[in-house]
Amino acid sequence: MANLGYLTLFLLAVAIYFLWMDVALYINLQKVPPTSPTVQPLQTNISDYTYTPFYPITVKLLFQGPTIHYIDTPLGFWTVEYTNIAQWISANGVSIVGVFFAACAAKMFLSDSLKVRQLGVLMFKIRDFMDSLDGTVARARRSQVALLVEPGTFGYYFDGICDAIGDTMIFLAIITYCNRNYSIGAKHGNRLSYLRLDATSISNALPTINKPSCRSYFSFCRKNQPAITLFICIACQALLSSMLWNFSLIKYHNLLETDLYAKNSSGILAQNTTLKSPAMWMIVYFWRILNPHSITQLILIAILYDKAFEYLTTIQYLGYIPILAIGFASQLYARYALSSILTMS
Repeated sequence: MANLGYLTLFLLAVAIYFLWMDVALYINLQKVPPTSPTVQPLQTNISDYTYTPFYPITVKLLFQGPTIHYIDTPLGFWTVEYTNIAQWISANGVSIVGVFFAACAAKMFLSDSLKVRQLGVLMFKIRDFMDSLDGTVARARRSQVALLVEPGTFGYYFDGICDAIGDTMIFLAIITYCNRNYSIGAKHGNRLSYLRLDATSISNALPTINKPSCRSYFSFCRKNQPAITLFICIACQALLSSMLWNFSLIKYHNLLETDLYAKNSSGILAQNTTLKSPAMWMIVYFWRILNPHSITQLILIAILYDKAFEYLTTIQYLGYIPILAIGFASQLYARYALSSILTMS
C-alpha cells in the first residue's frame, strides 16, 4: 500500500506539472500574431534552435497529448541534439524499434506478477518515447522544428501502422491476462460480473486443444465471447478516437494553417481569432485528453494500480460517449470557423 501511495503522489505531481504547462501554453497561444502560414518560422537548422514546448505553435502541437508534448517530445529533441542518432538511423527504423519495445511490454502484461506488469508499463513508455523520437528524427533530417500535419507521406502511414501494431499487442495482452485471471460472463441482474479466479480455477479453466478444427475454434470463441467482445470494444474505441482525431487535426490544419480559405489579411486575422478563441481551446483541450495516445496512457495507469480489468469493463461502452461528443463538437465548430473565415476573406 505504501508503494501505491508513492505512486499516487508521483502521478499527482505529474498532473500538476501538466496543468501548469497547459496554463503556459494557453498564455503563449494568446500571443500568437496573425501571420501568414507562408512566412511562419517552421524550418531552421536544429542546432540553431533552442527548444521550447510553446514555439512554434501549430495545430498539431496543440492536439498532442500532454505526455507527448511535455515529456516525450522534449526528450526526443534533446536526444537528437546531443547525439548523432539522426545520422545513423531513419525515422522508420526508430518506429520499428518502438514496435519491439511494445512487444516486450505486451509479454510483461501477461505476467501474473503485478511488479512485472508495472515494469511492462515502463517498457511501453520507452515505446512511447520512440514514437516521439521517430518524428523528431524525421524533422531533424528536414531541418524542420515545427510539428506539421503531413498526411499522404510514406512515413505518415508507416508510423501509423507501427502505432497500431503496438497498441493491438498490448490490448491483446491485457485482455488475455484478464480473461485468464477473471471469471467473465456470470450475470447478476442486468450486468455482467467479473470475479478474480484462484490458481486452481485458472488451471482448470485453461483449454486443452489437441488438434485445431472448426468445432474447437467455435467452441473457443463461444467460451471466451465476453473477453473477445471486450477486446473488440476497446480496440474500436482506439480506432474511432484515432480516426476522429486525425480527421479533426487535418481539417483544422487546412482551415487555420494554409491559404485554402484565407485569401487576404482579413482572412488571416479571422484564422488567428479562431485559433485563440475559447471554443477552439476547449476543442483542443478535450482532444489532448481523448486522443488515442492519451487513452492508452489511462490504461497504463490502471495497470499500475492493478485495476486494468475494472477500468476496461467500465469504459467498454461508456468510453464511446466522450469520443463521439468531441468529434461532433469539432466538426460543428470547424463549420462555424470556416464560415467566419470565408466571410472575412
